[in-house]
Amino acid sequence: NAASSASQAASDAGSTAASSQPTASAAKTIQVTDSTGKSIEIVQPLQRVVTFNSGLYDCMRALGVDATLVGRGSSLVIDGKDIPDVGAWDAPNIEVILEIAPEAVFAYAGKITPEDEKILENSGIHCIYLEMTKADRIVEEYQTLAKLFGKEEKAKTYLDLNQKYTDLLAERLSDLKEGERRTIYYEGYSDYKSVNKTAG
Repeated sequence: NAASSASQAASDAGSTAASSQPTASAAKTIQVTDSTGKSIEIVQPLQRVVTFNSGLYDCMRALGVDATLVGRGSSLVIDGKDIPDVGAWDAPNIEVILEIAPEAVFAYAGKITPEDEKILENSGIHCIYLEMTKADRIVEEYQTLAKLFGKEEKAKTYLDLNQKYTDLLAERLSDLKEGERRTIYYEGYSDYKSVNKTAG
C-alpha cells in the first residue's frame, strides 16, 4: 500500500541522500532560518535539491547553481532539461520526492503537510520554505539561499545592484506628495488575484 511504499522509499532515500553529500573537505554544517522562522542545520553546499518555486529557481540560475536541481514542481518549466516532475506546488508527490532523494525541498509555506514534512525530514530531506514573493523580504531570503549553496560572494553582486536601484527610486520619489503617486494594479496566477500585498 501507499504507506508501506512511502516508508520503504524513505529508508532508501536516507541512504541515497547520505551518499550524495559533498566530501568532508568541501562541506561544512551551517544554520539558516527560513521564511517561516524555522531554524535549519544543514550541510553546505547543497548539491541535490527540489523546488516548487519558480521565483526561487530564477534565483538559483542567477547564483549558477541550477545544475543541482533534481526535481521540479509541475508548474515549473525548464527548457532543454529533463527534470522529474514531483507534483503541483500545492499538492507535492511525496513518494516521487523520496525516490529522487534530494538533500532539500524548497516549497511554499504551508503547502507540505506536517505529516509529509515529517516523512521527508525523517529520511534526511530538509523542507525549506523561502517564498521569494514579498518585496520586503526578498533580500534576506536571497542571502539565505546563497548561503545554502556557498555562494555568498556571488550573491553580493546582485544585492549591491538591487540596493543601488532601491536607493535611486527612493531618491527620485522622495519629493512626491501622496496624491501625486500613481496607483498600480497587479494581477497574477489567475483573474483578479494577486500574489500578496507587498509583491509587484
